[in-house]
Amino acid sequence: MKREDAATLAGLLREAAQQGLVPSLTYQGADPLSGFHGWADGKPNLAVVQLDREDAQYRLLVSDWRKTGEEFYLVIYKDVGT
Repeated sequence: MKREDAATLAGLLREAAQQGLVPSLTYQGADPLSGFHGWADGKPNLAVVQLDREDAQYRLLVSDWRKTGEEFYLVIYKDVGT
């Protein structure tokens, strides 16, 4: 998606988590992540959110997958630790 749309999505996720609108969401920042999956290591993010469910934990990343600054992706993955 375009950067403007990605920024809007990231803002909605951050707001939902920080204001407790979705109690199972936790905002984890926007810094590049490392150590959980090779394809995601070092990629710029606009938001990283954790979703806790009874059956598993998920991470939602609004990520600059190709590091272009123009093309962002919403990536959802099941946390390996659960």
